[in-house]
Amino acid sequence: MARRLREQEHTFPILMLTARAETQDVVSGFDAGADDYLRKPFEIPELLSRIRALLKRVDRPDAGLKASGVEVEPSSRRATVKGELIDLTAKEFDLLHYLVANAGRVISRDEILEEVWGGQHATDSNVIEVFVCHLRNKIGDRDNTIIQTIRGVGYFFARG
Repeated sequence: MARRLREQEHTFPILMLTARAETQDVVSGFDAGADDYLRKPFEIPELLSRIRALLKRVDRPDAGLKASGVEVEPSSRRATVKGELIDLTAKEFDLLHYLVANAGRVISRDEILEEVWGGQHATDSNVIEVFVCHLRNKIGDRDNTIIQTIRGVGYFFARG
């Protein structure tokens, strides 16, 4: 069902509640389009907490996201730095949007590969580094204070 909803381009959060607890079941759930996966038995407070977390991450279609002077507008796929429009490729926009949406927390390389590239690159690929370098140049982050590299882990986008 989740796969069909995503194929129909529904973007609302999907939380799978299931008794299937094997790792492959969890992976299949996420691959099908789930945003979170909760195995039975579970406690109601945990369920409510996960629902609240999912709802925090939902972008209103017209809402822009802001951090460190960078604003991304998902509905128009436009990005600005201090009010100036920047020219981005589709994948650069996707990466910048993901980084800004997760500003203030460390994001692992694996998470970025999965969320931005759909897991279609090998984990030893340098595709992320190349795109981060392009973004740093385009947003004027010459001293790497906005997009910080966390060695051996991933990246941190400053809230600024």
